Amino acid sequence: MENDVNVLSLGLLINEDDRNYLNKYFEFVRKMQNYFISYELKKFNKMHKAYDCKYDKLKIAIENKVKEYSKVQKEISLLKTSKEDKEISKADKKKICQQIKNKEDELKEIKECQKKIKKDFFDLLKEFEMTKFSFISDLAIFDKTDYFTKPIYKTKNGKVVIDKDGNKVPIFDKDGNIKRKCFVSSKVRSYSIALPIWSAFEKKINEDSIVHFKSYRDKSSINSIAFPASSTKFTNNSFYIPSVKKHIKFRKPKTDYEKEIYNQEKMTVIRIKRFWDNTKYQYSVQFAFNSSPVIKKDYNGNIKHPLGKGTAELIVGINYILLYKNDYTEKYTLIPPDSLNIDKEIRKINRAMDRSKRSTNPNNYDVNGKQRKFYEKIDTNNPDKTIKLRLRWKYSNHYNKLSQRKAYLEGVNARKRKLYDEQLANELLKYFDTVNIKKPNIKSLQMSKKKFSVNDNKKTAEDKSVGYYIKNGAPAQFIDILTRKVENRGGIVNVSKIWWIWFVVFLLDLAFNLDKLNKLNYNKSINYFCFLSYILILSIVYSFGITMSKNNTVLIFFAHFSKWAFFIFNENNLIL
Repeated sequence: MENDVNVLSLGLLINEDDRNYLNKYFEFVRKMQNYFISYELKKFNKMHKAYDCKYDKLKIAIENKVKEYSKVQKEISLLKTSKEDKEISKADKKKICQQIKNKEDELKEIKECQKKIKKDFFDLLKEFEMTKFSFISDLAIFDKTDYFTKPIYKTKNGKVVIDKDGNKVPIFDKDGNIKRKCFVSSKVRSYSIALPIWSAFEKKINEDSIVHFKSYRDKSSINSIAFPASSTKFTNNSFYIPSVKKHIKFRKPKTDYEKEIYNQEKMTVIRIKRFWDNTKYQYSVQFAFNSSPVIKKDYNGNIKHPLGKGTAELIVGINYILLYKNDYTEKYTLIPPDSLNIDKEIRKINRAMDRSKRSTNPNNYDVNGKQRKFYEKIDTNNPDKTIKLRLRWKYSNHYNKLSQRKAYLEGVNARKRKLYDEQLANELLKYFDTVNIKKPNIKSLQMSKKKFSVNDNKKTAEDKSVGYYIKNGAPAQFIDILTRKVENRGGIVNVSKIWWIWFVVFLLDLAFNLDKLNKLNYNKSINYFCFLSYILILSIVYSFGITMSKNNTVLIFFAHFSKWAFFIFNENNLIL
């Protein structure tokens, strides 16, 4: 495999002084990231408004050409299929061949036009310095900002020179200004600030996504700082952060697996990771190596969790999977144990946070309890007019404690989920050496809705986004872990999306609640009709309605109508 990366994670051996220093260092990098985002957003808005909305016109032109290209490709495929028909005469075949040739020439013209438009679009980005190279060069703004820099003093024999008055002697440039140096080195800035922010802006340019600022309240807003391994020195299981005279120790590699990775030569990136542990941050260090993958072995030298033989199919749902191999079928859940209990506690914390937020900010809500979009204030110069102001929020100490508890629980849930996915992937390796994974379109599923079942009190729960269930199951994370493990052992993984996966996902949702299906009254024939119509129509919504538009009212209406009919003729009044 090309560009293989081995990552070794080791805990840091730090005291409270080191922890406080790292907290300040991370907070400083967070402020630098927000400053850099605001700087680049000004450039983007300037580009967006320039030349009579040239940016928007070029983007629309690119999208139209992509649609034209796909349309012509479909037409060519249809012509080729009609050409293969044996009943067609030779004259018709010649006409079809000529049509195919014309369509292929049309494709070439569209390609050339696409290249010209993309070149104009790239030139526009280059003109307004919205490229990867310009983002790295823009890091020089921190050297010109007093807040992010410190003065450089003269040194002699490793000590700072002090004048008669007891003050440190600074170094001056040609213009007579004191030379200054940024607190964070250029390499740390490029790896931890420029590159991640450029990836966010690249999504904004290509997919119209939103670039978010890093909040100090969000404990996971900035969770790592990276820098190249060539910029630091190692001494006795410790290293120095670039441009900072700070000695940080880490634990020694213990197992054979850790020693094998650590003794490799091609170390590329070092990353300091942190996560919130209820009351404080916990830190670790990650070493990345560009080398062939290292596979864990037992005491006898045999590979742990070796691959089996044969080909298997794996259908991935929202929070469970189905394994097919020959006549063998098995269902596995993607939800780790105790995760639902943690989710219940998180929901309680969210309600408590909302109550606290409402009590400390009553002016930000209207009479009905809905959050205002802005705050209206009477203009002092003109009493008849009102000024729209941005909402200001106040947070109590109780709210901050709840948010810290929430961040801790979410971190615990994420770590449990990843560990469970690793164990499940290890369990599945024995069934195959080639696996065909069928997965749904996760983005489309996030926009859809899913119904709850009736509880013991026969109360209908509200609809929730499928994203809630995707978060618990994390199907994309499981696919990535399984792919990595299979390919590292020399296996083959084929991942594909199929149109009928929506129907499969729906049936899996149905099969996941088999214990509740036993309560249905199957004696009445009308129940069969309503139940089957519900399955059929809702599967149509899954297969077509989600992908076509977010609010496909016709299909959703028929689905709910069939469900309503099912409720009427069902004595148990069960909601699926």
